[in-house]
Formats: sequence, structure tokens, C-alpha cells
Amino acid sequence: MKKRFLSILLIMVMSLSIGGGSLLAWIGVQSSTHLNTYSIYLGATGNNKMAVSFSVLGTGQMTKIGAQKILIEKQSGSSWVTVATYHGSTNPAFYRSNAYSHAYEFSFTGSPGTTYRATLTAYAENSSGSDTQTGVSNTSQCY
Repeated sequence: MKKRFLSILLIMVMSLSIGGGSLLAWIGVQSSTHLNTYSIYLGATGNNKMAVSFSVLGTGQMTKIGAQKILIEKQSGSSWVTVATYHGSTNPAFYRSNAYSHAYEFSFTGSPGTTYRATLTAYAENSSGSDTQTGVSNTSQCY
């Protein structure tokens, strides 16, 4: 129980650590036997840098938990265009093994004046199977 509390606390602290924009962009609620909550946040940090922060909390200890994929999209008129795709299969830091939760933050270089958002595909797996759920972050303008 102490581990679970610390995991939740870590997720909350990480959600507060990125400046600008809303405090917590998006939270998915339990909708499976594997994923309890998941969130993704996007924020401009200056000098053309954008920070992406995600967290995934399982319903118990998972053999693998984290982000299967994160899409970075830019606004183009009333549409969104994918400009980058990050896969967990090529970014080992996107996953943790034998854990209740996982949180991670990374950055990318954007274009000043461009509005971005990120889409998370959360993943959790244990001996009874696996599940994915998708959530979209807030929007943030690069500067």
C-alpha cells in the first residue's frame, strides 16, 4: 500500500512540475482491469522547447506499464497534423517492469508560434492480459 501511495504522489508531483498551461491536462479514469488512471501534459518551456509529461497507474502490479506510443501534433487551421511519433518499443524509458505505475518526461524542439498537443496510448500488461487506452493532452503554444 505504501508503494501505491508513493506512486500516486509521484504522479501528482510530476503533474505540477511543468510550468505554464493548465495544471493537469487530461486524466483517464479506470475503464479496464489493467489501467486505473493515465494522464498526459504538454507545456512550452521557452527557447523553442516543449515538455511532455505522462503518467500511467495500473490497477495492481503490472509486468509492463507505461506509454506504448505518443503522437506530437501541431495545429493547422482547424485540423491537427502529426509531426512526430515516439514509440515505447524504441524508447525504453517509456516503460517500467514489475511496477504499479510509471511516469516520465521528455522534451522536443518546436517552432515558435505553433500550437501543439500530444496523444498518449497508455499500456499495462500482467499475467491475465493487457490493455491500451488513449488520451489527448492540453494544447500549448511554443515560444
